Amino acid sequence: MHNVVYPTHKCFDDALDFIAERLKAASLAELLDDVEKLLLVHAICCAPDGTLYSHAWVEDGNFCIDRGIFNNEYTYFAVEKEEFYLAKCVQECTKYSLKEACELNMRHNSYGPWEERYKILLKVRNE
Repeated sequence: MHNVVYPTHKCFDDALDFIAERLKAASLAELLDDVEKLLLVHAICCAPDGTLYSHAWVEDGNFCIDRGIFNNEYTYFAVEKEEFYLAKCVQECTKYSLKEACELNMRHNSYGPWEERYKILLKVRNE
């Protein structure tokens, strides 16, 4: 039997929600560390059938943190960056510092995506 993690189809929200939850739970020392090392990533990935799609996650050092549905429950999970990039077949990506992500979130009043190349693929997937 395979353990399958299904997509939430709201990864841009999930990624920023993870950052907000992590920062709320952090001590001051952890908070300062997280602000320096956490990155929000927006990317173009390739599905096994060759379809391109936009996706978002958080990077924490050598780990990618994503959210999915496992055993009918929403859960965050961490995967080593190299393995994650291979599994998602990442074609290109944009990495945002927490400061940049907050500024873009406020400017666009949106969790993203903020760049047109990611927006287009998100629209195609949701049609």
